[in-house]
Amino acid sequence: MAHRPAVLGPAVLGVILAIVAVLAFAPAVAAPFDFDDFPAIVNNPTIRSAWPPSALIHTPPLGTPASGRPVANYSFALNYAANRALGISQTLIAPSPRAPVGYHVVNVALHLGTALLLYLFLSAALRLDGVTPLIRQRATLVAMATTAIWLVHPLQTEAVDYISQRTELLVSACYLTTLWAALRSRLAEHDSRGRAGRWAVLAVASSAIGMASKEVMITAPVAVLLFDVAFFKLWWRSFGEQTSSLRRALYAGLFVSAGICIALVVTGGRSTSAGFGGPIPWYRYLYSQAWAVAHYLRLAIWPTGLTLDYGTTPVAGTAGIPGPVLLVAFAAGVIVAWIKSTTRWLAFFGTWFFLVLAPSSSIVPIYTEIAAERRIYLALAPVILVIVVAVVALARRMQRLPWMNRLPRAAPAALLALLVAAFATITFQRSALYAEPVALWRDTIHKRPRNVRAYDNLAAAYMRTDPPDLRAADSVLRIALAVDSAYTPSLVRAASIAIEHNDLAAARGLLERALRTSPDDEAATARYSKVLIAQGDPEKAIPLLQRVVRADPGADAYVDLGSAYLTSGRVDSAVAPLVRAIALDSSRVDAMRYLGGALVEQNRGAEALPYLERVAADSSAAAFDVAVESLALAQAGRFADASQLAARAVSMRGADVGTAVFAGRAMLVSRHLPEADMYLTAALRAAPNDPRPMTWLGITKAQRGDREEALRLLRRVVSVAPNDEAARSALAQLEGAPKPAR
Repeated sequence: MAHRPAVLGPAVLGVILAIVAVLAFAPAVAAPFDFDDFPAIVNNPTIRSAWPPSALIHTPPLGTPASGRPVANYSFALNYAANRALGISQTLIAPSPRAPVGYHVVNVALHLGTALLLYLFLSAALRLDGVTPLIRQRATLVAMATTAIWLVHPLQTEAVDYISQRTELLVSACYLTTLWAALRSRLAEHDSRGRAGRWAVLAVASSAIGMASKEVMITAPVAVLLFDVAFFKLWWRSFGEQTSSLRRALYAGLFVSAGICIALVVTGGRSTSAGFGGPIPWYRYLYSQAWAVAHYLRLAIWPTGLTLDYGTTPVAGTAGIPGPVLLVAFAAGVIVAWIKSTTRWLAFFGTWFFLVLAPSSSIVPIYTEIAAERRIYLALAPVILVIVVAVVALARRMQRLPWMNRLPRAAPAALLALLVAAFATITFQRSALYAEPVALWRDTIHKRPRNVRAYDNLAAAYMRTDPPDLRAADSVLRIALAVDSAYTPSLVRAASIAIEHNDLAAARGLLERALRTSPDDEAATARYSKVLIAQGDPEKAIPLLQRVVRADPGADAYVDLGSAYLTSGRVDSAVAPLVRAIALDSSRVDAMRYLGGALVEQNRGAEALPYLERVAADSSAAAFDVAVESLALAQAGRFADASQLAARAVSMRGADVGTAVFAGRAMLVSRHLPEADMYLTAALRAAPNDPRPMTWLGITKAQRGDREEALRLLRRVVSVAPNDEAARSALAQLEGAPKPAR
């Protein structure tokens, strides 16, 4: 018996490919959150709880990748819960550098799972009778080659490495599951064990989940129907005769599931990023997409010049002409393939390419980005398949050439392995860029030098380095504003740097420029309000913040409003917005800090304690927070605990005048007057003109019987701060009381 060389089976090859893919994408696993990850994940209060699954009902505010996409949003909630279970901090104030790792791992796992689904679907579809015998006989090899290239192709890096674009991974997995399950249901229709029905249920369920993941899924019911037309010769004129009741029910279920996607779109989930009422007319967007799709096809064959962000400027002039020409030729080829019965199966894959891209790359403008490489994530599969089929057909024709017979039998496999290795190497290098945001945005600017958003994100990356490189960020923002002097995010970011340098006048000027261009911009309005507060004009800031709350009633807006009320002395008004902020986002330690302080000022220490204890447990807690908690304990009647905490507060690193004042007030409430006198005297010595220690030291002196010193201190306070209610009230009592007998 002749010895047959061992051949690796699909399972072994699959494991090898999975390892290669994991290695290719591995450098990005440690990549930090970036760009859209912040609104979709870091600043997204709706993912703070995985159970009950509120993230399936409440998605983040408009304009994030998870807005109106509840399945994707809930997947982020599960990641957040996993981080919490592992003790990995993901709070806004003190996030752990390990926080993004779990999200990256899930993205890579989803990519591997989607590749498996692609292989299962292709290997089953290519075995059907309608497929050319040459390909049908090699169905497993063609499916494996297509999947291998698709799995490690550098074009996939954006969808896999950029965390918040998980939406593309989820919808692609659901799309392939729907196609595969629908095919399996058709093949099992004559099975007496009822498996056809179960596969049909899986197809409809995965379609429904996909519809709540991303709008790409809207074309899946059409894809299933066209698949049956191409592979099972289903025609409209004999639809009733050719299809079973189960198949008709499957079609109905798929099209009904599309209602989920339509409802999410109609309710405005994407209204701030897409639609016909935006700044880009549909015809300019269509022209730009003709260029973009042709560009994706070029990248599929020769993946150089990959870019994270293409900006928002539509393609104009003659630059877009080759795109429509190429696409018309491609579309014509697909139409011809539909006409010929022998190539109808191939026509389906060409049509599938257009179906997957249609929601994002046709006539409905997405005005937040003119192109995005992640859009071809799933559409890349039919492109690679067509190329693989063409190579197989060409190799068959070339077998008649003498030199072809002299090639080793393993030559095709070796060439495929070399191609996979080359693509995996490029993917590895591209993934490494995601781990270094500064390098990633520099790369983007190099390829799109007129993209102002790329400069803005490079500045943001510099501001997030440890320590922040504000000088480099400021330099980049100057270039950004030279490219577009009215670009609001860069004006706001430049104002933030000015605030860090304590140049409030410059910050105010930049923010006023931003608001002249974008009067309703929430970030500019909120930052402008903070500048007004810092300049001692909180009353002017409050109406602006109230407008922000009405436009975007999120936790950030409520915290800013509550803080403004506190700064202006309107303590009673501060409580409600701060309570609302915590209800929206229970991880907001800053809101708890402000609310605890507001309740303490209302002498509601017992109510304040739960919030202040949460603040004290946070790694960002400072001496001042401990001092405020000591006052709350005193108001709650826990005098011994208050005394202990007050002493600890004033001995901590970073203890300041405010710390000593609250520690002194805690001792005053606890009737530990000598300690109160000591803390407040030390505070006044450190800040001789600060009315806070003067007021409370005056009250302490009065309670200790030193009426003359108390009067002197309180009169001084009233002369410099006539609105100080505590000082005025104490002074009125002292002046109205009879002088003690000598």
